[in-house]
Amino acid sequence: MAIQIGQEVSPNGFDPNLFQDYEDTCAIRSQEIVMRDFGIQIPQDELVDYAGKQGWYDNGTPMDC
Repeated sequence: MAIQIGQEVSPNGFDPNLFQDYEDTCAIRSQEIVMRDFGIQIPQDELVDYAGKQGWYDNGTPMDC
C-alpha cells in the first residue's frame, strides 16, 4: 500500500478519508481534513450546512470566502 499524507491508501490511490463527496465542496472538504488532523471530527454534511447558513457556501465557495 502507498502512503499519502500519513494515511494508508489503496494501490490505485483512492482514499475515502480524502474523497470529496460533492463536486463543489473542495474548500469545505479541505477544512474538514485539516480539522480532522487536529482531532476535530465534524461530518462534511454538517460543515456544508453551517457554511450555507453563514453565506459562505451556495453550490460552491466564493473565492473571497
